[in-house]
Amino acid sequence: MKPPRATARKATVPTNAAPREMAAAEYRPDEILVETSREMPGAEMDGLAQRNRLEQLGAQDIALLDARLHRLRITDGRAPAQVAASLRNSPGVRSAEPNRVFALQQTETGDAQGYAAEKLMLPAVHELSKGTSVLIALIDSGADASHPELAGVIAEQFDAVGGTFTPHAHGTGMAGAIAAHAQLTGAAPQARILNVRAFAPSGSSNAGTTYDILRGLDWAAERRARIFNLSFAGPRDPLISRAIREVSRRGGVIVAAAGNAGPASPPLYPAAEVGVIAATATDLHDKALGLANRGSYVTVAAPGVDILLPTAGGGYTISSGTSIATAYVSGIAALLIARHPETKADEIYAVLAATARDLGIAGRDKEFGAGLVQPLAALQAMEREIASTPALVDER
Repeated sequence: MKPPRATARKATVPTNAAPREMAAAEYRPDEILVETSREMPGAEMDGLAQRNRLEQLGAQDIALLDARLHRLRITDGRAPAQVAASLRNSPGVRSAEPNRVFALQQTETGDAQGYAAEKLMLPAVHELSKGTSVLIALIDSGADASHPELAGVIAEQFDAVGGTFTPHAHGTGMAGAIAAHAQLTGAAPQARILNVRAFAPSGSSNAGTTYDILRGLDWAAERRARIFNLSFAGPRDPLISRAIREVSRRGGVIVAAAGNAGPASPPLYPAAEVGVIAATATDLHDKALGLANRGSYVTVAAPGVDILLPTAGGGYTISSGTSIATAYVSGIAALLIARHPETKADEIYAVLAATARDLGIAGRDKEFGAGLVQPLAALQAMEREIASTPALVDER
């Protein structure tokens, strides 16, 4: 069957093409996040907010932080960094941070290239594993669960933003790269997705905040997701860093977009966090996406240029970005876990890097990391490793 044509209606997600654009909106200009114990009395928080001229917008217990996170509005034009600094020594305050902003890493492009499945050898790979029942947390903009490509894929969904859960092109596309199984072929067509809406793009904005991302991560962690797909990028955030460390401690595999801010951009997060699999994007000819970040934190590459993906409303669109590569890598991780459920997160990281096909200069480099992921080779390497491990002997 020929792949469907992209509909005339295009995705609304803009590219995050310039480092200075990212820097210009690193945080909400009038919001602050305050971390306290979960037992802090409400009256005490009311007094803290009043004394510091802050309006309370909401609060959420975050198990990954073992804390309560309060979202507050600055009512008098002070800078968030200034307010955070003044709050950090207040009684009962564990930390105070700006409510930072992160951007989805996908953009519209031109002509679809049906090369991803062939490049990743997915027909052969799916004879060994289809990622059956592996739970992947998609922290994104909300996938369209009614799309034919995603039939039966969505296990649960959660709206961290609030309001009406409106499916969006980016989340739908990422879910498709992971698990499409109608006219397209996702990396892990029998995986299960926790559909988390932590981004609510509108107009020229594709932003998600620390507060909403943390709520989504925490919800998915409580449901014991094995893999966390983070197809977004932004500044380093201490609260998200801590949450990611806790997810890793619990055995979660974290895959994040290296970023679309260009070769001159500094490292973007959460991809640059230690232990995170940072994915960059390549095209039909194994060339790097021009807008992709470079850096020593890049782990592996996957197809992500001119890819045909499902979009909200039942249609299809053509997109590029390190977001898409991230989704493919998350699906590949699911293939490995489905085959070997006891596999640990660091073992997934190691086998993907060790079996990647080297691109660019010899050895690991800042453009491609270890190279193009090779799911079949990774599966075969894990089989050999298990076969060569001596069986435990019951000496009773």
